[in-house]
Amino acid sequence: MDEGSIEQRSNIAPSPSSGLTFPSTTMTSHVQQTGTYQRRFEIVWKKLQLTRDERVNIAMKYGGDGFNARLSESVAAWEKVCEFILKREKLLHELELFEREASDPKRLLQKGSSVNRLKEAKQRSKLYKKLQNVDDIIYPLLHNIEKRFTDVVSFKGRPYMDKMEYDKVEMLYWLQQERRCHALSNNGQHEQLACFASDNYFNPQVTIPQLNQRCPDSQN
Repeated sequence: MDEGSIEQRSNIAPSPSSGLTFPSTTMTSHVQQTGTYQRRFEIVWKKLQLTRDERVNIAMKYGGDGFNARLSESVAAWEKVCEFILKREKLLHELELFEREASDPKRLLQKGSSVNRLKEAKQRSKLYKKLQNVDDIIYPLLHNIEKRFTDVVSFKGRPYMDKMEYDKVEMLYWLQQERRCHALSNNGQHEQLACFASDNYFNPQVTIPQLNQRCPDSQN
């Protein structure tokens, strides 16, 4: 189904910012309220980097009679969880930067490494505790949105409930693969580093088994 037919069937008119709006109405006050909710939704969409299809589906859903009356509640719920998702993503980035340096085995050979490892262990524990605290806030918010509005909140096209379950392990795996591929590249196997870069940066949805199939030598 093309976008034109979607917009025609759902009475969605183009919007200057996102190309989507909720259905229009002859009631001026209701139009103004709907426009306000739409703009707030668009801000959330942008922050969470929702795909075009996800935005279309949300616009169609809340344009219907069954959900239009709950638009204000839904927008507020999305805004709240978006705030904590962005906080969590920032913490996850901090953890990745920390682990990229702290988990490098070469650092074990440095002078005073035992003292540094104790400091790093405390810092790692602190970061994981912060992440867990945010997780404890996000999980019930996601469950509430799914239960009350049947919405699945995503980030960069990935359901966030799923991302939270696996992203810390995935991050550590990618860092390990990055070091292995750099080592192989230094030994003349440059194609392994190219394979890693392609999967990690251009197709982040590639799963660990898929990477193993495409780069079997990276496990050696």
